[in-house]
Amino acid sequence: MRSLFVVFLLLVGSAAWCKCSLIAYSVSGRVLDATGRPVSGVELAVEWSQLGKIERVATSTSSDGTYNLTIPFYPSTGVYLKDRGDICTAVLSEFHATAIRGAAKKDRTVQITGEVTSVDWVFN
Repeated sequence: MRSLFVVFLLLVGSAAWCKCSLIAYSVSGRVLDATGRPVSGVELAVEWSQLGKIERVATSTSSDGTYNLTIPFYPSTGVYLKDRGDICTAVLSEFHATAIRGAAKKDRTVQITGEVTSVDWVFN
């Protein structure tokens, strides 16, 4: 009976923690060379902070120079109130983006304007 109670407590506790719904931000764009031609194989990564921890997702461009990344974000502030669960008011306002082509590396901080953000890059 004691082990059954512990399992029940863990399930109830984890359900309370998952109260905040996942928000998925989409980051997409294109990488071109100086002449305007698409560049494939460029490594792209975005990083953001969530509850004090740095999260990261990465991909590389396709043959037409395009890419698409998804940022999974839980809007919990990390504050837990008895009988209310997590407070789901945190927002993601910016992320750090990096593009690497061979030895060339470009970085920028991008402001999020909505659920879809476009970031284009040009390499010389």
